[in-house]
Formats: sequence, structure tokens, C-alpha cells
Amino acid sequence: MGSRPLAPSTIRRVFTILDQLFDSAVDLGLIAASPTERIRLPRVTRMEMRFFTPTELALLANIIDERYHAMVLTMAWGATLRIGEASGLRRSDIDIVAGTTRVANNVVEVAGKLHEGLPKTAAARRVMRLPASLIDDLAEHLDRLRSDVRLRHS
Repeated sequence: MGSRPLAPSTIRRVFTILDQLFDSAVDLGLIAASPTERIRLPRVTRMEMRFFTPTELALLANIIDERYHAMVLTMAWGATLRIGEASGLRRSDIDIVAGTTRVANNVVEVAGKLHEGLPKTAAARRVMRLPASLIDDLAEHLDRLRSDVRLRHS
């Protein structure tokens, strides 16, 4: 099996832990100096972000499975909404009348299993105003879900 080279950001994260371990060994007098002091780390190059045009977004929202239509639009127009936050949204988080959504949950996949919990930081828990153009789509989506639930329990 061939191995893939690690990304510069991964090397930097691993190095940070190693550097802290060696610094602790120096502080405890176990070694005289840290062997990590003169190591040059690879540069992390940031890629320029590319965003969907409104036309591309509309195309994606219209061809994706209907269950995810509202999620795609909410993530796109609900500035800064991450996939885990969007996955963690509950019906009670969306206020159609006020035109807002509350970000209070996060869903992540770990080892093939979904885990729900709070967002990573207190700042990530927030109320976001949604554009008026999205409110009708969300209202339709919620009505459709309500109808699906009624049909399953009839």
C-alpha cells in the first residue's frame, strides 16, 4: 500500500502537539532543549473560495432530492450555516412569522454514526434572520413534512 503525503495543515497540527510535549520535557528538566526548535514547517496555502451563482444554486436546489431542497437553500441564503448546523435544525428552530432560524444543535458523523449535540462554541449558538425569498420555501417544506407525518400515522 502506498501512503499519501500529509497536508501542510495536518503536519502543523501534529507538530504543535509534538512541540508542546518537548517543551514540557524541557520544563521538567528531562531534556536540555527541544529538538523541534529549528524545524521549518510547510506553508499552508489557502485556496480561493468559489461560491455558487444564483443560477447554479437554483439548479442544485431543483435537482437534489426534494427532502434536501429547503436545506440547500437555507445553507446558501442563511449566511454562515454549516452542514452540521443545518442537519441539526429542528422544526421548532424555525420561526416562519419572524423569518428567523435558531442554531442550537449540531449533527456530526463519527465512525459512520450520527451524533447530535450542541455547536462547538457558545458563539455558534445564534438566531439568524432569513431572507424573505426563503421563507415561502421553508413554509412549504414544513407543511410537506407535517403532511407526511399525518399520512404515516393515519
